[in-house]
Amino acid sequence: MKKQAATCLIFSDDGKVLAVSRKHNPSDFGLPGGKVDPGETLEQAAARELQEETGLIATSLKPVFDTCSAGDNDYWTTTFLTTVAGEIDT
Repeated sequence: MKKQAATCLIFSDDGKVLAVSRKHNPSDFGLPGGKVDPGETLEQAAARELQEETGLIATSLKPVFDTCSAGDNDYWTTTFLTTVAGEIDT
């Protein structure tokens, strides 16, 4: 069974996408998200990772697509179209 991850796709009012820098390479960007912990749903993981990485609170999560990475670290990743509340606080 593939490991699971969840990410959040967030658009600003002017159509920009929120991206975060990666821990090990600050010049590499991606959607907020990460690994699903044991006992956690995809939605819970997406909301938790979003709050940990940005300080934002997910107010709705709608699954929009799934992807599968290839290689030694195979992950099945679900991306959620997300609306948020709060201010970015990293």
